[in-house]
Amino acid sequence: MASRKQDRIFNQTGWRHYRRRYSLTEVRIGLIILLVLMLTAVWVAWRGANPDPELFSVESVLLDKGSEWTPLEDRKAISESLSGSRASGSASSRSQDRGPVPTGLATEGWSERPVAQFDSDTLYEKINGREGYYKSFGFKRLYYISLSNDKDETAAVDIEMYDLGTVANALGAYSGERPPDVKPEISDAGISHLARNAMFIVRGRYYVRAIGTDETEPIKAVLEHLRTRFADGLTGESLPWAYTLFVAQLGLDPGKIGYAPENALSFGFARHVYTVELNEDGTEYFVAATPDEKSAAALAEQFTTEGFLGLGTAAGSDGGIDWVKDRYLDTVAGTTSVGPVVVGIHRAPDLNFAREALDKLKTTAVGLPRALIERAVAAQSESDGEKADDYGGDSGEKASDGQAGEEGSVEAEGEPSYDDEEPGGAGSPGEPESGAAGSSYDEPSPGAEEIER
Repeated sequence: MASRKQDRIFNQTGWRHYRRRYSLTEVRIGLIILLVLMLTAVWVAWRGANPDPELFSVESVLLDKGSEWTPLEDRKAISESLSGSRASGSASSRSQDRGPVPTGLATEGWSERPVAQFDSDTLYEKINGREGYYKSFGFKRLYYISLSNDKDETAAVDIEMYDLGTVANALGAYSGERPPDVKPEISDAGISHLARNAMFIVRGRYYVRAIGTDETEPIKAVLEHLRTRFADGLTGESLPWAYTLFVAQLGLDPGKIGYAPENALSFGFARHVYTVELNEDGTEYFVAATPDEKSAAALAEQFTTEGFLGLGTAAGSDGGIDWVKDRYLDTVAGTTSVGPVVVGIHRAPDLNFAREALDKLKTTAVGLPRALIERAVAAQSESDGEKADDYGGDSGEKASDGQAGEEGSVEAEGEPSYDDEEPGGAGSPGEPESGAAGSSYDEPSPGAEEIER
């Protein structure tokens, strides 16, 4: 029988060491290190249960330049807000630095904290991971306000007001975040809706959303009050020209309208395109305003040759329209122009449906006032910081007097003419009238009932 020593394969010396004695200093140092680690663990646990009050304050660097509070004033304001000792409904003591944010946002029993502002360089601090979405819609500035309940510190409403430069950008950001089943309330100067614990409104260049912590009646009352205050306190603008076409004349749901300032329909060349959903199958109209008829015809051809044909095959020509069948979705798309407006349809279930629907859109687009389109093109150019000839036409030159009588006609044979004048007016196509043309919707044209398959 083998001995225990022989059974050991790797270490036959067993538990043996060669130090004759141990250092008492080493033992003391080890105990000190162990004690330090234990004290550190105790401090971390205590600090977690007793956080620094400064963590809940609004840093002065987030306030407007020239209106920064001293740290002592800042701590005092936040402390009073948290304790509920501030007067209900009172505005910030720096109300003159609120920018465009309306006053009187807090109702009775609620308190408003100071306004924080974020620009393009600091937006990530507030909505990290989502900033790219708003920057794609011309983001300028974010105004953030928080309302807290004086009696229930867990009840709060956070308000985000985005300055996106133009009403088209604001509507585009809003439509991208609106659930598909929502039917918003629309007026001649804005659009809004209330959700279970949230409020969304577009007013001019501003897109505002307010989100509450729960769905209780006090929260809902505050949200309704906020919608009224922002509707009254922000300057409204006429809704974009496509709303006149889609809502007033075709009678389509404004909640189905979308807007893409660039890369519309996933086409890199497509800019400032409005879409509206026609049915649950995803069939959509799309329209775009251009400086003139030549630009519109070129863009319409680009949609066909560089856009849809890249994803499908030709499905024949009919009425001057080259139809394309998507090889993946088995749907039909087609594009044409009516005066300076590009009109099209995509994701149509079959050719007959596409032909009938696009004919209806073309007929309705004929009645759009030219001045309305010219203002749309000017607004697009201003928002881009570029010239209108990015669409391929002239840089927005106005028609000469000699062309005024024929400029409304479309060159393609069989196409309907394009009205040059405002309804009931006599303004020349090159000189829009100084009134608020397009600020209210025209009467729906005959046959403007919603298209049904």
